[in-house]
Amino acid sequence: MTVRVRDVMAWIEALAPAKLAEAWDNVGLQVGAPDAPVDRVLTALTVTADVVEQAAERGAQLIIAHHPLIFRARKEVRRDDRVGALLYRLIQRDIALLVAHTNLDAAAGGVNDGLARRLGLGQCVPLVPAAPEGKERLKLVTFVPTASLERVRQAVGDAGAGVIGLYSHCTFAAPGEGTFLPLEGARPHIGSVGVPERVEEFRLEAVVERKDVAKVIAALKEAHPYEEVPVDLYPLVAAEEVGTGIGRVGTLAASMKAEEFVAHVKNVLDIRHLRVAGADRREVRRVAVVGHMLFGAEVARVDHQQSQIAGCVRVVKVDVAGNQCVRASRVRRLHKAAARPAHDGNPAHLAAVRSCHAKVPNV
Repeated sequence: MTVRVRDVMAWIEALAPAKLAEAWDNVGLQVGAPDAPVDRVLTALTVTADVVEQAAERGAQLIIAHHPLIFRARKEVRRDDRVGALLYRLIQRDIALLVAHTNLDAAAGGVNDGLARRLGLGQCVPLVPAAPEGKERLKLVTFVPTASLERVRQAVGDAGAGVIGLYSHCTFAAPGEGTFLPLEGARPHIGSVGVPERVEEFRLEAVVERKDVAKVIAALKEAHPYEEVPVDLYPLVAAEEVGTGIGRVGTLAASMKAEEFVAHVKNVLDIRHLRVAGADRREVRRVAVVGHMLFGAEVARVDHQQSQIAGCVRVVKVDVAGNQCVRASRVRRLHKAAARPAHDGNPAHLAAVRSCHAKVPNV
């Protein structure tokens, strides 16, 4: 089959949804046409002139980069500045650019998980969990006497509840027993005032969009026979949102002294130099990793979350500012869509490569 840019975009979106990116970030397709065919892909930490030239030399039609080339809104594209010159090169050589940055950091199986795995951390959870989108989608639950089940089920479905993908009127019902005691002044549909009652009922549930809640509840009350209609609403979190967010925090298999941990980081990440702040001789067991630079509100969110974590925590932050990445071409690697890709061990590269490789299984 012919692989197109939009196909690779979909693979990266499945791996690292754009909604996971921080508000200040800029991810997705930055240069190129979604319908352009792709046979070869170059992955890079940062787009440089060398990266673009190697992509052209090797016949790559797409570069997947970790750091955005277009970071903020631009009022001009000029060849006499770094970003403008790179945009010119990409367009002239008809090479598309796709960026997965903080969304790849935050994604399950992304950069942060890769760093945690390399450091040997276990029992990892997000340092700052992603804000759930479930606030827009709720689970509606009601309890209906058996004789009224189908009428109520149809009513809430007609009002918009139970839409899942290309299906509508999706509900679930489970039998049970309801009890109640009508008090003075009540007008019960079943039973009598002052007499305890047991009724065979069904628990009926369906998902509902927040915008449809009022309409669905109105339809439910219209179709339900009870004087007091039971209504429960629960916020939902999509399964793919679990385990995502800024950084990861986990536990080493055994405690290390601070200097031992520094040596461990340098060894497993294969780096010669490491900046350390606040190190002392206390033992390190709990470790947090953050795969990108932190700005403003992010720092506050991380600081707050760390204050909730018991035990000794060390934060390992792995990133450099965009203007410090001019030598990032050292970590670039070229991959052919139909072959098993090589990699350099960089967690950002590994995550993108694995996603594309899974979609092109000819190995």
